[in-house]
Amino acid sequence: MSGSIYYRHTVMSSPIGQILIGARDDAINCIWFTDQTGEPRPEIGDLVAPSGILEEAVQQLDQYFGGDTAEFELPMWIEGTPWQERVWKELSRVTYGETITYAQLAERVESLKHARAVGTAVAKNPLPILIGCHRVLPAGSDGVRDIGNFSSGADRKAYLLNLERESAAGQERRVREALKEAAEDTEWLIF
Repeated sequence: MSGSIYYRHTVMSSPIGQILIGARDDAINCIWFTDQTGEPRPEIGDLVAPSGILEEAVQQLDQYFGGDTAEFELPMWIEGTPWQERVWKELSRVTYGETITYAQLAERVESLKHARAVGTAVAKNPLPILIGCHRVLPAGSDGVRDIGNFSSGADRKAYLLNLERESAAGQERRVREALKEAAEDTEWLIF
């Protein structure tokens, strides 16, 4: 076996290519770009029309790419070595629009001397985008240039980082505008 095993999958279009979404039971366990090479290569299950958890995943990914959501509320099933699962769990705590270096992630998993091993575990993340491995950068990166590798390609990583940066800034602006508007509409009572 070369990668994740799942029982059914669907394929969706996205701004960065066709995405295969795999599910096992009622949980997502694979995100894979159809033109992607390398590991962890999933074993193909039955292609089905999106329904249930697969339909929900397609909807949430569409919302993510539209800048309308920053979080995924999907049950996920990930399997790896205890070390990989530890890294992926910590990686899942890196929030939308935030970035972290490999060394910082190594520090969070209490393994500061193993930043390279952390990078290997990040590269084997079976749920890119859902567990934001694109948010991990090499030391000294500004998140625009020298963003490091991504199992699905550096162009995709750059797109995802930019999407989150622009969407996060847009959300902050909308909140400020809503607060300003609310303040203007409020009648102040002074006693």
